[in-house]
Amino acid sequence: MNTLSFPYKPKPWTMLAAVLFFAVCGFVGWHVHTTQTEPLIVLGIRLAPQEARMVFGAIAVVSVLFVAGGILGFFTGLVSSHYVTLTGQHISAPKYGFSRHVTTVPLADIQRIEVQTIKRQRFLNIYHSNGRLSIAQSFLPNAQAFEQVRSALSAQRTSRA
Repeated sequence: MNTLSFPYKPKPWTMLAAVLFFAVCGFVGWHVHTTQTEPLIVLGIRLAPQEARMVFGAIAVVSVLFVAGGILGFFTGLVSSHYVTLTGQHISAPKYGFSRHVTTVPLADIQRIEVQTIKRQRFLNIYHSNGRLSIAQSFLPNAQAFEQVRSALSAQRTSRA
């Protein structure tokens, strides 16, 4: 089998779009938090001014945390040198999308493989004797790379059985 290797990192422009979206959410949340003096109806729920300030203050704080994560993802996508690599003996990939630690799983240790779809995002879950390695399609260059890794890994598992 030929070695398959693909870059594995967040897409910087997607991360930048997320940063901008959550920055706007944070700004709106902070604005409402600091200026709300009248009752507010949100999704059919009437909020007193204090309740509205608490809810929108929490939205602002959570949005700031997402902005920080998005900025980290943006820079990781620009400078990361991580790869998903599949050889005849093992598969290796970062344990998590932003992790510096690369996990190498011998093909003989793989117990099962499944593709999981969550809101149109696909993950290749590789269950092995020491846990699970999950590869997100969105961190690979494209859907074709995901399919190549999935089919090659499945073919390797079938030929070993």
